[in-house]
Amino acid sequence: GYEDASSHALFSLGFVLSEEGGHYWTEIIQYVYTYIGMIRHYFQQPDGMPPWLYKELEAIQNLSYKFADELSPADFVEDIVENLSPTSTLPHDRLLDGNGLMFEYDSVAILDIVENYLTPENSRVDFLSSTFGRSSDYEGSSDNTSSSSQVEPFDNDGDAISFVTQNHQTEPMFGTTFWCHVIPFKIMDQWRMASQPSVPNTLSLPPVNPFLPTCFELKNLPVEDVVELGTVEDHLEDATFLKLEDDNTFPPIPPASSEARLPNLIVDSQILKLWHLQDRKFKRPIADLRLKFVATNANISPLHRACADLYVMLCQDSSTETTYQASVCELEFVGSANDAGFHLRAYGFDHKLLCLAEKMISIYLSFRLPSETNTGVNLPNTIKPGRFQACLESLRRNYGNFGLKASGLCTNTRLRCLRPTIWSAHSKLQALNNLATNTFMTTIRSILDQMSVEVLYHGNCNQDDARTAATMIGNALKTSGVKTAPKESIPKELVLKIRAAENNDMNNDLSQQPVTLPGLDPNESNTAVELYFQIGVDNIEERVMIDVLCQVMYEPLFDQLRTKEQFGYHVSVGPRWTYGVLGMSFEVVTASRSAVEATERLERFLIDFRKVLEEMLPSTFAEQVASLAKNKLQMFNSLAEESSSYWSEITAGRYDWEVYRNEALELRGIKQENAVAAYEKWLLSGTESNRRRLAMHIIGSGVPVSLDRPKN
Repeated sequence: GYEDASSHALFSLGFVLSEEGGHYWTEIIQYVYTYIGMIRHYFQQPDGMPPWLYKELEAIQNLSYKFADELSPADFVEDIVENLSPTSTLPHDRLLDGNGLMFEYDSVAILDIVENYLTPENSRVDFLSSTFGRSSDYEGSSDNTSSSSQVEPFDNDGDAISFVTQNHQTEPMFGTTFWCHVIPFKIMDQWRMASQPSVPNTLSLPPVNPFLPTCFELKNLPVEDVVELGTVEDHLEDATFLKLEDDNTFPPIPPASSEARLPNLIVDSQILKLWHLQDRKFKRPIADLRLKFVATNANISPLHRACADLYVMLCQDSSTETTYQASVCELEFVGSANDAGFHLRAYGFDHKLLCLAEKMISIYLSFRLPSETNTGVNLPNTIKPGRFQACLESLRRNYGNFGLKASGLCTNTRLRCLRPTIWSAHSKLQALNNLATNTFMTTIRSILDQMSVEVLYHGNCNQDDARTAATMIGNALKTSGVKTAPKESIPKELVLKIRAAENNDMNNDLSQQPVTLPGLDPNESNTAVELYFQIGVDNIEERVMIDVLCQVMYEPLFDQLRTKEQFGYHVSVGPRWTYGVLGMSFEVVTASRSAVEATERLERFLIDFRKVLEEMLPSTFAEQVASLAKNKLQMFNSLAEESSSYWSEITAGRYDWEVYRNEALELRGIKQENAVAAYEKWLLSGTESNRRRLAMHIIGSGVPVSLDRPKN
């Protein structure tokens, strides 16, 4: 590999900088060498490095290995093969755990690496930035395409602005434009001085990690849980329960779980709901805590939605040290903003999980302090100076780069057509122009003013733990002064109903004409087409029927358009669940056909496939249904995967905890003639059709796909 080979091993450090930070790259690297100098200092002392550092890392590695999720057979074999390669130095008796555990503290080897290899003379600096322009900016100018780089000196003592010179080079394989420079002696000398053994005032060794778990006992299950439920084998004699009519290919369906083995509502108040489920399957000392904050003002304007994104970014930025220490101990915390409010999640070893969650929730709610102690115009003390502008710049870049891929822009445009309250990245970018901290804080405080919280606590946690979590969250809300959001004040997530074609005339009905936009990236040669068919409000019967139709269509569609006709490099069909509304989407991404051609070809496929579906052998159709049922009945591979299933039910407001089992039960009654009728009703135009279609065209810049590209 690139970093580890028989000839060498690379020790790499990476930094993500703002545009302003790019001018201080030499100072940032100097801090790295200052830290290396501190390590050299400790190794020169009689006692060496503090022994608890190695013991802490060793303990964390042991925990990670012992409680790791089980790998798939393919990944497991791949790891073994890599460990058997000539570049690997693992002894054969350590093929399974050699890369995951620490066995011996070798201070001599560490000192050798620090003294002789982690030096300025042995380093290389790679600097990548969009401020250098695009490769297309240098087309037509003189360059040097060579497999070996030519090195030139810096101007201005290594300022980043002097990287771009007239003597650019082109990498021969991928055509990447680059420059090579000799690092000036003055900078190298500064780095050498920084790496000398010393203890600087600005840096220190990491403190003892407060998130290192020490308790790994599994919590006792409730007394009533001693009685085990029946197994699948107990029901094998019930042929009608397990089979699709007379066909024996339909998979066994497990019995329904008792209420004790599904999420239970422990706390149910106006401001807080908490669902709890103690793990019985994976039996590991881990837990998953997820919170959904619903804010009444989260999406009332592009400014509010953009400030919500910036708010999450600032909270993550201000808690970097905390979340890094937690991540070292296999504890993760993530936050995200959405149209309804915010989602927070803490996941990992349960022993210190609530400690991390409490600290992070306090950071998130520090923006909403009681009015008598905060005027609402100043950032919390947790936000360090300069970080507001840095995060604002990063968010503006994210918005500016959004939708550069035609396929992503196509999906986003469809969602915005169905829900006009989904603000575009451009409108949010415009809302951030000249954003001041007082405007930001006023907006965020209005968002956090009224909220309700719904929580899922799942894993190695009993009901007492769940009540502790509820008390912690409730106290945090009370301390920050958050008010209860009245149910009637929470915005409804409404979806526009697509008009059916008038008199089934798809060509002359303006409501069925495609939404056509040019791609945002002028160098994007691909055109994306999406045909979305809106079915109706979510219900299990139609949801399962959509899954069946997508199952039987996916392979023929891909085979015909992608493999045989080479219509595009991406061809697919799949179900869509849009804020409680069911649908189906057909997608084509192509650089060789126009959007009109792709749309017409998809329509012809829909007409032709109706006959294929009707004439399909009953046994073949039954196999497709059985295959879909088997996929739905697959066991969860990890606690996180199971938690995600429950969480999706909470966020959707459906609360069908055994949705996959119930859908498999529904599949037993699927008839081929019913599938044909649904196909005609939803996907074909005709007198009995109820087809509601929305066509999206994102036109690329390549030829011939750009023939129908809008000028604006």
